[in-house]
Amino acid sequence: MPRKIATLSKKLVLPVLAFFLLLSCSKDDDKAPEITPIPTVPSFLKVTIGGTVYNFNKFTVQETTVVEPDYTYVDMTVTATIVGDDTKEFTFSLEKNVPGPETIYYFYYYNGTEFDTDHDGEFNANVTVNAGNRIIGTFSGTLGNFDGGETIQLQNGSFDITY
Repeated sequence: MPRKIATLSKKLVLPVLAFFLLLSCSKDDDKAPEITPIPTVPSFLKVTIGGTVYNFNKFTVQETTVVEPDYTYVDMTVTATIVGDDTKEFTFSLEKNVPGPETIYYFYYYNGTEFDTDHDGEFNANVTVNAGNRIIGTFSGTLGNFDGGETIQLQNGSFDITY
């Protein structure tokens, strides 16, 4: 009789263990980890010029596919203006989906006079997010006038643009 109980116990243990194993599984285990998106805010470009803070709030983003013999990429030109003020404009160029401190390769400002980064002034920009139709970054430095005379200082520049 003890042998029958031992055999019966073995027959019951395996199905019970299998049942508990199945209960421990969850469909959540099959899902990819969720990525928390960065909260969307209204697009902006803010900068201090000559002690005055300017908030640019209207944007156009133009994409151009560039085909080189050994590399194809998408070039983006971002233009920022202030709604109701046609006298000021920022334009900068960068490669799409590439973040970093050297992503912005050209920066231009117009306020009746044209200024850009193609002059001897020091200019720093860092793109921290450049993906999913969103660009976030900072900038500061000196822009020079096209004729080489006048310069302007940009301070505390930041942008968060969804396009």
